[in-house]
Amino acid sequence: MTFLSVKILVPLWVLLLMVVGLLPLLFQSLKWLKGKGLVKDKDIVIGGEMKTIAPASIQVEKKNKRVNEVKILKLLAKGDKGVLLQSLADSLDIDSNTTNHALKYLIGKNMVEVVNAMGGDKYFLTKVGKSYCSKKGYITTAA
Repeated sequence: MTFLSVKILVPLWVLLLMVVGLLPLLFQSLKWLKGKGLVKDKDIVIGGEMKTIAPASIQVEKKNKRVNEVKILKLLAKGDKGVLLQSLADSLDIDSNTTNHALKYLIGKNMVEVVNAMGGDKYFLTKVGKSYCSKKGYITTAA
């Protein structure tokens, strides 16, 4: 009689308890892999190769963000005065959250700077932003 031929009776509730006990460990390891960038939300396996698929809605959203940032740059390029967040949102017909996200992106790229004033935060173009706008033709220089 060998070890492999021995039958061991295990109650079903013990197996179920083991599975339930290991589920949190499985979820935690998947979360860790996502945090390390090894597994992404949109990863799929096709023919043994892992591919990332970006839905069309995400691509359209990224394009809209770029359009909003260009609109903000064009509006700030019109004058040297600082513009309030709400004024930007109203004049561009964009909601405040979208405008705020676009401004944070532009601040991160060092194209726009924030100046705290009594009426609220005002946004100005930096030198980098002005040179970018002049290259793109948003600012017309009078000589």
